[in-house]
Amino acid sequence: MKKYRFFVLLLSAFMTFSTLFFSACNTKQTKENTNRQPEITDIVSVQPNPKTPQNETDRTLLTSFETYDEVVNMRLLNSFGKAQISSDHATEGSHSFKLTVNGNYITQAHPTIAIPTKTEYIEKTDFTDVDKIYLDVYNANDSEQTVYFSYLLKKNAATAPSSETACTIGANQSATLTFELNRDLMNYFVDLENVLFVRISFDCASEYMQPYRNFYIDNLRYSTTTDPIDDSVNLRKEDEIESCDSADFLMAWSNINQYTYAPSVISFNKDSRYIKEGTGSFRVNNVPNTGVTGTGPTYNVGWKINPKVSDMRDYYSYSFWIYNDCDQTLKLRASYHYSTGVNYPTQGSEELDLKPNDWTYVEVTTEHLLANGVNPKNFNWLSISVWVPRTVPYSFYFDAVYLNKTPSEHKEF
Repeated sequence: MKKYRFFVLLLSAFMTFSTLFFSACNTKQTKENTNRQPEITDIVSVQPNPKTPQNETDRTLLTSFETYDEVVNMRLLNSFGKAQISSDHATEGSHSFKLTVNGNYITQAHPTIAIPTKTEYIEKTDFTDVDKIYLDVYNANDSEQTVYFSYLLKKNAATAPSSETACTIGANQSATLTFELNRDLMNYFVDLENVLFVRISFDCASEYMQPYRNFYIDNLRYSTTTDPIDDSVNLRKEDEIESCDSADFLMAWSNINQYTYAPSVISFNKDSRYIKEGTGSFRVNNVPNTGVTGTGPTYNVGWKINPKVSDMRDYYSYSFWIYNDCDQTLKLRASYHYSTGVNYPTQGSEELDLKPNDWTYVEVTTEHLLANGVNPKNFNWLSISVWVPRTVPYSFYFDAVYLNKTPSEHKEF
């Protein structure tokens, strides 16, 4: 009997201590999260919820990271690190997904987990009605970290990423992050009815041998809205193909080829040294030593955009500026693609030398396009690509891609 009483007293004391301890921890975490402002990386940035709200009936589960079968087809991209199922920091069920994150500090591409749709676990591919994404995260690091959400979507015969929505989380904290999606902006550039992957990304390592960072994630969910998408949004000025003034505009661009054959990373640049006009430019990095087919010292990488021109004969030319961030002359390929009524457009191109460590102005005239057989009413794509070094890091920048109604003093073609 004495042993029983002692056990009951001991259990009661433990439960009282546990209640006080966890209540104190929860109060502190809520206060810290409420006072912390999110880091705004571009247009969209949101705060983490300090804890999951009570009413979750409006949320639909995408993945719980609970079993091997569920995670085996997820892809780790951009020198991610590793991922494994864990029994630690699970917010629901028995398991979470432990992420050991690094990334390639040279390319600066965000290390990413790509989760495929149209599977037995995620059947949904039409995300036009999704307004918010939720993710349970434990940041097992001694510094504040940023987590990003994005889509990879089908775009004609290629793929294109959506813009990234960012959310910050404090050091050594747990939180349900809420990513509020700008559906109107995304819809302007990409087709939300054809989502191939949902993606979770993290900041890249910033230096060689930087220590890996650890995260635990669980319960990726979404909520929907009945509000219609605003199709009247127009983000382009007259005669503007690409201003390069916002990271969100990256959604308009697609790789010229499959990543395997033309690996490169496109990103938004704010460094004024590499901006020709406005407040930004786009930077393209090669990915050296990736086993690209071929034996020469260079390979071709680049990105393309649909200029959305109803009739090119309304314009004299299209033009852009490009900066060669290299000590040697490299070759630019300015290509144009046009429909011939078959599955894939025909391609024509012009090449010229890019001056080392300097800007080059490129202008391709409508007369030149017509002489090369382009149907002026089916001018589908223009692409900007460079023959880049195969084994060493390299970047080029481009800016101010415009349609011109009159000749320019800088004309190259």
